[in-house]
Amino acid sequence: MDSFSKVWERIQRVTGWKTQAELASALDIRQASVSGAKQRGSMPLEWIYTIARKYNTSMDWLLNGEDVSPGFSGENSQQHISLPKYSVVHAQSPEKCDASKLQASHLTFCQDWLQTMGLDKEALILVEVCGDSMEPTIYAGDILLVDQRFQKVGNDGIYILRLHGELVVKRVQRLIDGSLRIMSDNKAYMDQTISAELSEQVCVVGFVVWRASQTLRL
Repeated sequence: MDSFSKVWERIQRVTGWKTQAELASALDIRQASVSGAKQRGSMPLEWIYTIARKYNTSMDWLLNGEDVSPGFSGENSQQHISLPKYSVVHAQSPEKCDASKLQASHLTFCQDWLQTMGLDKEALILVEVCGDSMEPTIYAGDILLVDQRFQKVGNDGIYILRLHGELVVKRVQRLIDGSLRIMSDNKAYMDQTISAELSEQVCVVGFVVWRASQTLRL
C-alpha cells in the first residue's frame, strides 16, 4: 500500500473532497482517527473499501495506483476476483429482516490482497448485516467477509451461524465442557448457551475475517 498522502490524493481525485475533515464526516469517524492514520502513514483498508465501493473505483488503484483508473471495477482483470454477496444476515433485531433480500450479487476484490490475508478465494462469501445485536462492533449495513473453511467453532470469534432457520452473525465461545456460548456485543441482548451434546448440531456457515462499514454519508 502507498503512503497515506498518496492514497489521499487519489481519494480526492475520485470524490472531489478538499479536506480531511470531509473524509472524516463521510466515513462517520472522528477527525482524530484521520489524524492518527496520517501520523502512522497508512490508510485503513476498511476506509478504502467503503470509498471504492461507493465510487465504483478499484481498491487496487486507490491502494497502489497500479494499472487501473477510477471507475474500473476489475471484473475482467486477472488480478481481481468477484465474490458473491448475500444481502442480509440477521442480527436478531426486534424488526424482522426481509428474507426476500437473500439474493446474491457480486463485489470485486484484489486477489493479491486476499492472498496476503491467507484467504482461499474459493471459500469466501460476503454478507450484508441487518439488525443491531452486534453493535458497536458490527452495524446494520456492514459487509462481512466470511471464510467458509471454518465449519466448526474452534477459536473464539465472530461466526455466521444458521440458528432456528435463520442466518445470524454472533460472537461464539467454546467452553471447557464443550458447550457453546453464543453472544451479542449489544448488551441489550441475552447470551445463549448450547450444551456440548447439541453443539455439534449447530450449523456454522463460516468465520468472519474482515468487516467494512457502509456508513459513508454524502
